[in-house]
Amino acid sequence: MLTQLILTAFFAHLIGDYYLQSEKTVQSSRTNFRSLLKHSLIYCIPFIIVYFLAAPSLQLMIYFGSLVLVHFLIAGIAYILNHFPAEKILSRWKNKEFILFFENRILHLVAIIWISLCFYRRDLPLQPAPWIASQAAALNLSILMVMRWLDLLLLIFKPASLAIVNLSTRFQPSQLPWQTGRDSDPEKRETRAAAEDLSQSNNVYGAGEMIGFLERILMVIFLSLGQYASIGLIMTAKSIARYDKITKNGAFAEDYLIGTLASIIIAICGYLVVFGI
Repeated sequence: MLTQLILTAFFAHLIGDYYLQSEKTVQSSRTNFRSLLKHSLIYCIPFIIVYFLAAPSLQLMIYFGSLVLVHFLIAGIAYILNHFPAEKILSRWKNKEFILFFENRILHLVAIIWISLCFYRRDLPLQPAPWIASQAAALNLSILMVMRWLDLLLLIFKPASLAIVNLSTRFQPSQLPWQTGRDSDPEKRETRAAAEDLSQSNNVYGAGEMIGFLERILMVIFLSLGQYASIGLIMTAKSIARYDKITKNGAFAEDYLIGTLASIIIAICGYLVVFGI
């Protein structure tokens, strides 16, 4: 029962906090109170839908309401930290966005587990709606297993991509060489800037994110099949495709290694946690 509570709450949380939110809404919620309210209202949507897909009860309504309220409070922390005297402290932090991003995720995870544990001790009934239970029985499907896979797939796509981007950005210089004033020759600065623009234009927009998602899907599939050695084949194929850039660009090689290792860790840990609880 505790597993069902955590998986259900995590499912609604991932959809409400990642897949229904635009980047603009998330960023503005840290500085604008109306945007914070809008962000929280959007967050409610998957919880309302899941409530009606389950067997409704007052206790279940209070459980979901508690999760939404705690989310509002956690999101409010970022809003408060960007206002009042805290703003001066945050402005001195070198890795402000990095810290806020992972602080927010850790607090949400702890809150979901803690609230689920509290309601589990109160014997919260969480059962699927009768029509869902009958359909699952007819198809010989385990609803718990379906929830595990849905949570895992939701986790390794957008949340994983955002975590990897924030982690990689943490180790990137804030300015490029020609932006720091070390290169006094304007012609050289323009040449390097043009080369950088050309390099970026050769990349397909969103391709890196999709490649990462596909590699994590393959990893969890191989993990579920017990084919652990096959994960190495994915890394080999990816390294071959990036070989030219890796050998010629040291900064790219380091960034590639950080992103790849983070992707592997998220896929493996995500699988072990989701199927282990």
